[in-house]
Amino acid sequence: MYLYLYDVFLKRRQFERPIAAVETRLTDFGLSGKVARLAAFANPRRLVQEEMRSGAKTIVIVGDDTTFAKVVGRIADLGLVIGWIPLGASVKFAELLGIPYGDAACETLSQRRISQIDIGIVNGRLFIGSVHIPPSNFSFNLDGQYNVKSIDQKMELWVANLDRRHVLGLIPKGAANPSDGQLEVVVRPVTRSGFFGKHLARPTFMPFQHLTVEAHHAVPLEVDGITFKEKRVVIALAPKSLRCIVGKKRKF
Repeated sequence: MYLYLYDVFLKRRQFERPIAAVETRLTDFGLSGKVARLAAFANPRRLVQEEMRSGAKTIVIVGDDTTFAKVVGRIADLGLVIGWIPLGASVKFAELLGIPYGDAACETLSQRRISQIDIGIVNGRLFIGSVHIPPSNFSFNLDGQYNVKSIDQKMELWVANLDRRHVLGLIPKGAANPSDGQLEVVVRPVTRSGFFGKHLARPTFMPFQHLTVEAHHAVPLEVDGITFKEKRVVIALAPKSLRCIVGKKRKF
């Protein structure tokens, strides 16, 4: 059974026609299922677990990048197949997954091409896209072997999984594949700060499976677009944990 999770912003009038088009196409493909609407601050995990007891085996997220990352981060470990119908202003993840916008995604859904995708774990929280620490003072350990400390200069750190937009040009071509069984970290020290902003040194790129960041003071941490602060950050890999319906034009 299919369960469709609609983001709350899709109630806006501007989405009435796109939603109607999606639902018509789903009917055409014989993909009708139950529709549930996500509450603004509710955890979708409980909702999905309740529907699993009623037979739901495929969860289709309807919304933008934020919707997709939020839901995947809560349910990726439940063993379900996850699909996506991209709607909204920002749907960059959809391009990487080869999923077209709006009702065109229904055909991709009907083809049911499933790819197993790596999931990252940061302080117990699942993430699919990326982790970013802006220029800060911290140290980190990579796979228990390599230690790097910022003493007199700050560093910027990116961990890329599915979302490689911010590290393109900084990593080797073909790296940061979300199904390669590893995560990738890009570190750039700050060489100096000026009127026009911070100047960053050439990046260092390293694949890994386990990374620990420690700082004397809490540093900003952005995970799939959500920002909070931590003094200690542990990032690990759950290889091929997400079963996701993708398009034939996926970027990996």
